[in-house]
This record gives sequence, C-alpha cells and structure tokens, in this order.
Amino acid sequence: MTDIVQLSAHGSGETDSYPVLKKWTYAFFCQEGEVLDWDLSVEVYNLLAKKDFDAVNKLVVDTAKGSNGDTVKNYKLWDLKDPNYASGLVLPGHTTAYYEFPSGTSEKNPIEMSHFLANAIDENKLSFDREAVIYVNACRS
Repeated sequence: MTDIVQLSAHGSGETDSYPVLKKWTYAFFCQEGEVLDWDLSVEVYNLLAKKDFDAVNKLVVDTAKGSNGDTVKNYKLWDLKDPNYASGLVLPGHTTAYYEFPSGTSEKNPIEMSHFLANAIDENKLSFDREAVIYVNACRS
C-alpha cells in the first residue's frame, strides 16, 4: 500500500536539510528557491481532488526520493488561511484536510516540514514504513 497525500500550505525558507525516508518520494511543482504560481497550485489541488495522477505528475518539476539517498530542505510551513482550499495533509479525492496544522501556526509562527510530518507519523496519519508520495503544493522560496 502506498500513502499518497497532498501537503497543502504556504512555505518558505529553510533551516537545514534532512534525509528522505527510504520508501518516500517528495514531488514538487516548482524548483528550489522559487515561488509556486497560485494558479498552478490551484490546478494541482483540483487535479488531486479528481485523482488525476497522470495530469498531476506531468506538472511535477522536481522530486526527492528516499531510495536515492536524497535530502530535502526543511521548509517552514503555515496554513493557507483561505476558505476555498484546505491546509495540511489532503488525501486525493478530497478537498478537506485529514491532518491540519497545529493551532497558532502562521507565517510568523511556522512549523518545519520535518516536524509537521513527524507529528503526522506520531498520530498515525502517515507511516514511515510504507511507501509514500508527498505532493508538496507549497512555495520553496
């Protein structure tokens, strides 16, 4: 079984990098250091809601895979604060988050991506011992 989720958030900056878990793949829609175009972000969100993985995968421009020994920047994330789009972990086929950011998370008080995903693992929302594809629908600036 493979966990497939969308990480829907605002994101920027980083403090360090961390290794990608062995069975995980991070899929990004903009290159490192770029701001994700809002219209593209909405398109990705809508395509994942339709479970149109072929179309989504055509929009992926960068990946990091644990099986390759890749690392990923530890981006700072926060809630979109947009009533039209969920923030947090969103399952394909859904438009609401099944795992949200902690209360108080904001641009001034972000959470590091590694901590957010570790919390999701701790709360059994993700598994480190199964394959996972994390579609990161957030800026990488």
